Parts: sequence; structure tokens; C-alpha cells
Amino acid sequence: MSLNFDVWHYGRQEYAERYINLFNIGITNGIVFFAKKGYGKTSFLQRDIKPLAKKQNYDVIYCSFLNGPAKPLSTLLQAIKNHFRRQSNNKLSCTDDESIDQLSHALMKLSRKKKRTLFLFDDMSYLSTSASFDSLIACIRTALDQYSEKLYAIYTGSSQMGLGELFSNHHSPLYHFASQYDIQELDIDFLYFICGQYLDMTGKEIVLTEAEVVWKRVEYSPYHFMNIIKLMFDNKIRLEHACDRYLVNINTLL
Repeated sequence: MSLNFDVWHYGRQEYAERYINLFNIGITNGIVFFAKKGYGKTSFLQRDIKPLAKKQNYDVIYCSFLNGPAKPLSTLLQAIKNHFRRQSNNKLSCTDDESIDQLSHALMKLSRKKKRTLFLFDDMSYLSTSASFDSLIACIRTALDQYSEKLYAIYTGSSQMGLGELFSNHHSPLYHFASQYDIQELDIDFLYFICGQYLDMTGKEIVLTEAEVVWKRVEYSPYHFMNIIKLMFDNKIRLEHACDRYLVNINTLL
């Protein structure tokens, strides 16, 4: 079974609306989310925040700094270039030289568009790992400060220490620059949803109490839980046995 995320995604629209509304009423133009790896932050950005923001007339640019960790400036510029390419009436003049000046120009051009632009900076905490990224961080800070009514950002990270270095260290360009929140943890309603979807898709029932045991064993990680569901289906074994096998395979204690 391959996971179709349109089918299996458990939406958190209520929380997405709450955060987008912070932008709409002008309280902030930057939000920081922390969530441990495997706890659904990317899914929340891509499948809850992004479509809602588009409906509310934002242009949305997603950029994961782990997609090109050696060159985060290049990664961000490529995300912006791709955005302009999708806009038939807008083109970003680019050279092969990927520089901070080029990024500043791109951000300025975005600020001149009629629509507001929301950046989804995934794995932003990675930028805390090297002082060589400081100029990139400073450029982002300057643009969002200068064009605060047109450019918005949600920053995420799975390293609490890394996010702290970026937003709580007074030496950082992003010091106290965004409002910090934890992504809402999934609760029992997530299990009801997954069990219901599994019944609809396969005609087979997952016992809720068994699901709760597995959910606790993987420390409430939707990523690990869904991998166990897939393993159960593919191998036609009980949920608890799929969990045992999965935890052995990843060689970790949760």
C-alpha cells in the first residue's frame, strides 16, 4: 500500500486558520513553529497552511533548507525562481551568480506584487549550524522588516536548540523577530480518523484500543504510526506485530 496523502492526511484547518489570522489582522508577519522530527510539521505546512493561505489571496513559496543543505541560499533562490516561472506574467531576471544581492532583488520584486507573499521556511533551524549562513539570515530579516506589509513567513524546525539560536540569541539577526508557537499535537481524534479511513479503504477494522497502544509506543509520531499501518497492510499482520517489526527495523527505542 502506498500512502495517498490526500486520503490519509488528518487536517488541522482550525489551527491553520488561527495562525493565518495573525497575519491578516496585522499582529505579526512571522511565526516560528517547533516540532520534533516525524511529528507532522511539513504536512501541516503543505496541506493545511498552504491551501488556506492561497484561498485568502496569498502567494505561497515553500522552501525546505534540508533539500539543499550545502547551499541554502541556492535552495531559497531556486524556490523563488520556480514561483516566478509559474506566474505567467512575472519573470525574475537571474544570472548564474547566486548571491545575497540577487536574493535581495528577488524579495524586493515580490514585495511589489499585488498579492502578499507567505514564505514557508521548513527546517529553518538548519541555518543555525554554521556562521556562514548569517548573511542569508540577515537578508531574510531585512526584507521581512522592510516589506512587512507584503512579505510574511512561517519558520519551522525540529531542533529546539537550533531555533533558539536563531530567535532567542541576541547575536542573531532574527532575535525576537517572530512569534513562537508549538505545532498542536495530534490527539485521539487522529486515531479515530485513521481507523475510519482504514475501514473505508480496506473493509477491515483497526481496534481503537490497539491503535492507542501503538500510538503511545511511537510517542505520538504520525510519521511512525502511518509507517506501521502500511507495514500491517502490506504484510497482512496484526497491528501490534507490525509495530514490533517496525521498531526493530528502525533500530530505535521510542
